[in-house]
Parts: sequence; C-alpha cells; structure tokens
Amino acid sequence: MSSLDIYQLYMNAGMNPQSFGIVFSPRGQGVKVLCVHITKAGFAEVERYHNQAQVLKQMHENSGDKETFNVKEYLISKIHSSQSKLYCQIPFRVCQEPCIVADLRSDEEVIGQLTRFVAHGDIDDCWISHR
Repeated sequence: MSSLDIYQLYMNAGMNPQSFGIVFSPRGQGVKVLCVHITKAGFAEVERYHNQAQVLKQMHENSGDKETFNVKEYLISKIHSSQSKLYCQIPFRVCQEPCIVADLRSDEEVIGQLTRFVAHGDIDDCWISHR
C-alpha cells in the first residue's frame, strides 16, 4: 500500500475503527485482492505523527509565515519513512452477492486529485470518453 493509502486508512479508522480498505493488484493470471486495516499500533504511530504535525502547524502559524503548513503532506511523508508495518491483512472469502461501494473522500479531495492528474499531463485513454 502507498503512504497515501495508509493515511486514508488512518483517517477512516478515526471516524470508524472497523473501517478497512480493499486493494486490487492486476496480475498476469487474474487479480490479487487484499482486504486490510490499520493495526492498533499503526494507528497509534500515525496518531503520534498527527500530534507532532499539529504542534508544527501551530509553530508555523505563530511564526507569521504566509505559507500554510500541510498536515496531510507531513503525515504522508512520516508514514513513507516509517519502518513499521502499519496495517495488516484481513482474511475474507469471495462471494457472488452484490455489494455497495462507499467512497468516504470529500468531493474537494477527489476533484483536487483529478485536477492535479490532468494538470501534470498524466491523462491517458482511461479518462477520455470514446464515442
């Protein structure tokens, strides 16, 4: 999982401790699927980073610097440099019953990601509608 994925697991676990993520990895023969959640130790570690970020943000604001301190970027960088295993796999079995997908990201977060994606010129055929 990427640092951003782990950050999202942390944010979701803060709202609902039973939250989890599903990771799809295409393979030459089929698809590998993992169901994961942040561990208690992983949540505690990221929570420490979050508390550090809040202190740094306050210090940054008190310094009068006009640039804002980005807590999310700080957390993602700390997660990236961590040597800990912050999440673990949840065993599951596959069934044929229909399911519902819930995306807990805010509209602004999704639109911001899409805007950055297009602005950096990373657009490819999957974003272009064919008629």
